[in-house]
Amino acid sequence: MNAITLLTNDHRTVEGLLERYRSATVEAKQSLLDEITRELMKHMDAEENVLYPQLRTSIHDGVKLMAEAVDEHEKAKGLLSELQNAEAGSFEMDSRISTLQKAIAHHVREEEGNIFPEMQKSLDAARLEQLGGQIEEAKRSAPETPPPSAEEDSPGVSVAGVVTAAGDRLKDAVRGKE
Repeated sequence: MNAITLLTNDHRTVEGLLERYRSATVEAKQSLLDEITRELMKHMDAEENVLYPQLRTSIHDGVKLMAEAVDEHEKAKGLLSELQNAEAGSFEMDSRISTLQKAIAHHVREEEGNIFPEMQKSLDAARLEQLGGQIEEAKRSAPETPPPSAEEDSPGVSVAGVVTAAGDRLKDAVRGKE
């Protein structure tokens, strides 16, 4: 599969999981968090080890763009690491998930809006297919959880994350769900 298609599909999968988390029952949230963590870790590891080394030298501003992307990954891993210690369904967990969702949305916009179009221009179809295969292979052996040290890179909970989590809890209370 073409690398752009593969990674775009990954983005949609994670976005869907994050949306499901927002309206999930407390019992379902831990399972969804585990799935989100697995999907993100495999995706980020494959990008960092297969895709980004290629893009540093093959797209315009590749070194700068990949450094920014890796920094965003480190922050996401930090949030995921913190989430491993949060109580399932707690306000802390919901706030961190909301912060993560906003960070992922920003990262996806950057990749799909800037990086992927540059890839399309710079790499031929055969190379994109080859990268897709390498990314699929890398995902099979990628870690499924962040290392404990990743917590050091967490950006913490954003104000937007707290507001979103509070709004979701209010909606749940109004619907009589909890």
